Amino acid sequence: MTIAISLHQSKELSPKEEDLRIYYTFTYFHSELSREIQEGLKVGEKEINMLKKKLTAEWKWKQYEVCDKPVENCTFKLQLTFITMLLCAVVSKDILDMARLDFWIQCCIFGIESVLFLVIVQQLWCQRRQIKSECDSEKKMLEEDIENGCNTRFCFDSHNKSDKEQLMILENLYSQEVEPLNEKIQLLRNQESCWVMFLASVIIFFCWFCAAQPVMKALTTGSNEDIKLAGRSVAIAVWGTFHMSVITWIGNRQ
Repeated sequence: MTIAISLHQSKELSPKEEDLRIYYTFTYFHSELSREIQEGLKVGEKEINMLKKKLTAEWKWKQYEVCDKPVENCTFKLQLTFITMLLCAVVSKDILDMARLDFWIQCCIFGIESVLFLVIVQQLWCQRRQIKSECDSEKKMLEEDIENGCNTRFCFDSHNKSDKEQLMILENLYSQEVEPLNEKIQLLRNQESCWVMFLASVIIFFCWFCAAQPVMKALTTGSNEDIKLAGRSVAIAVWGTFHMSVITWIGNRQ
C-alpha cells in the first residue's frame, strides 16, 4: 500500500480532500488515532487511509499557498502604493497652500512626487510579474514531479507494519514536508501584517492631519462655529484611529 498525491493538473482539491481539510486537520486526527492506540483500541485501515488523505490534502493546498502568497503580497503593496500616493497628494496640496508658494513651484513639487511614485509602482509591477512567473514555474515543476499521479516523497510500504509504526511514518512525513511549508506561510503572513500596519498608520496620520487644520483655525479665530467643526473633526479622527486599529488587530489575529 502506498500513499500518493494527484494534483489533477489543477489547483482545486477534490471534494473529499476539501472536506478533510475543512473539518479536521492532520495533527488533530493523528493525535486522536495515537490516543486510541495508547488506550489499546484497534485502528482500522479506513482511519489510516483517511489520515493519509489528510496529509496529501494539506500538503497540496499549502504548496499552492506558498506559491500564491508572494503574488498576493505584491498586489497588496501595489494597492498600498496607490493609496499612499493619493493621501500624499492631498497632504502636499494643503501644506503648499498654507505655504502660499508660487503655482509653478507647486506644479514642480507635484511632478517630482508623481515621478517618484510612478517609479515605485513600475518596480513593484515588474517584481510582481517576476514573482508570478517564478510561482507558475514552481507549480509546473511540482506537477512534473508527479509521475502517474504519484509523488514519490509520500510513498512508503505499509506491508507488515503496525498501526503505531504507520502513524510514526506519517508523522515524520508531516514534519519533513508540511511543517516547513507552515513556516514559510507564517513568514509570508507576518510580512503581510507589517504592510497592513503601515497602511493603517498612513490612514491614521491622514485622519489626524485633516483634523489638525480645523483645530488650528478654531484656536486662531475662537468662534463657536470653528470650535464645533474642530470637535467634529477630532471625533472623526478618533473614530478612524479606532476603526483602523481594530482592523489591524483582527488582521494580525488571523
